[in-house]
Amino acid sequence: MDLANGGIIGIMKMPKRRITHHLPSLKSTFLVTLTIVGVGFLGGFTVARSQFNHARGQANALATNEQTTAPVVPPPLQANLAGLKLYINTEANAGRPTTIANRPTATWLGGWNANAKTDVATIMSRAALKGTVPTFVLYNIPHRDCGSYSAGGLSDGVVYNQWVSGIAESIGQRQAIVIVEPDAVAGWDCLTDAQRVDRAAMLEEAITLLKTTTKAYVYLDAGHARWKSADDMAKRLTEAGIAKADGFSVNISNFIWNPETARYGDALAEKIGKRYVIDTSRNGYGLYAAKDWCNPSGQAIGRSPSTTVTDRKYVDAYLWVKVPGESDGTCNGGPTAGEWWPAYANELIANSLAR
Repeated sequence: MDLANGGIIGIMKMPKRRITHHLPSLKSTFLVTLTIVGVGFLGGFTVARSQFNHARGQANALATNEQTTAPVVPPPLQANLAGLKLYINTEANAGRPTTIANRPTATWLGGWNANAKTDVATIMSRAALKGTVPTFVLYNIPHRDCGSYSAGGLSDGVVYNQWVSGIAESIGQRQAIVIVEPDAVAGWDCLTDAQRVDRAAMLEEAITLLKTTTKAYVYLDAGHARWKSADDMAKRLTEAGIAKADGFSVNISNFIWNPETARYGDALAEKIGKRYVIDTSRNGYGLYAAKDWCNPSGQAIGRSPSTTVTDRKYVDAYLWVKVPGESDGTCNGGPTAGEWWPAYANELIANSLAR
């Protein structure tokens, strides 16, 4: 059953929206060295340690967004993901309501994975047996979430590059969708100038690695419609290497409904020449109080995941990136971020069916 969007939207300014999943600008110059080495009968590769050039003297311009975005041609009308069948993770969603369990959801990768490389390999194998394409979310960048509910991440860019390399090796020459670091670009205001330069370098390096060594479709996260302006976000994405990605993602773990989200997404797409995906997992109503972004009540499941999008010219897919029913954090009665919360899941489902 496809659950369409509806309801009344509140047009309002809101504070920064943070992603809460599991514990849960100038562009810098950096060198990416890839060394391909055959390993065992399966083959493989290792990625040499990255060396970052911090572009000293450029940080102030990054902080004040003085760089302008060069004009680009409009995004292509041909969808990147058209015809792909999305992977349903029956193992992860076992025992959950069928409204959620029977639909494709993303797999988030971070410090909670004892071995992200192995976990990705397992899902890639299961997806191949079903002829489907899985969605992964990279969520392990240093200084993640600026100390909020999903604070954490790896220690530095070298370790982060090695972590991404392992994931890339497991994806290999099979198709996957990869969302790169929700909130990392929109939320880098909490960082120092030098840290922002480093983060932009890490993001571009991760995108480059995935696009040059795998067949993954890569989307760099661009926040949501009520956070940064399209002009500001276009500059940030450019600094973080969007030119090398397939597109960008919007509304990850958020509740803003499709009409408002698409207006923002279309404006941004026409500034950077890239298509995008929307997280529709919980945006069926699109209305919530500006101060109540964490497990807000009265929400509803949004449009079902699909790579067949006919109503938005620049949208590659509607995805359930946030798993409906997983908590945003210890707020409004919720458990730790990323934990399954049956009561909230049931509320999201009931509100959707009531429409």
